[in-house]
Amino acid sequence: MLCEMLELEGYTVLEASDGDEGIWRQSEQPADLIIVDVMMPDKDGIDTMLEIKDTFPDAKFIVVSGESGYIPKAKLGMAEILGVPTLRKPFERKKILETIEQLQN
Repeated sequence: MLCEMLELEGYTVLEASDGDEGIWRQSEQPADLIIVDVMMPDKDGIDTMLEIKDTFPDAKFIVVSGESGYIPKAKLGMAEILGVPTLRKPFERKKILETIEQLQN
């Protein structure tokens, strides 16, 4: 749903099914902005972000999570400490668009 909404806003969106695919996609075609979920298959969003940043230090991220347990909250906290914007699901369309716009400036 997020991909579709961003495409309707005029963004080009590439989707990955898990962190490893996201890392591969970034190496093949670097993105201007990467949105990762804290809880993803095989490799969580924070580990994916850190691995991409090793190779692409200027990569911009938004970290999202709909989970409410201790680990997801701690991982969102890690992203915030690193200065990465975080959004907790459900978030409004307006909020993600504002966050993307802030990162583009």
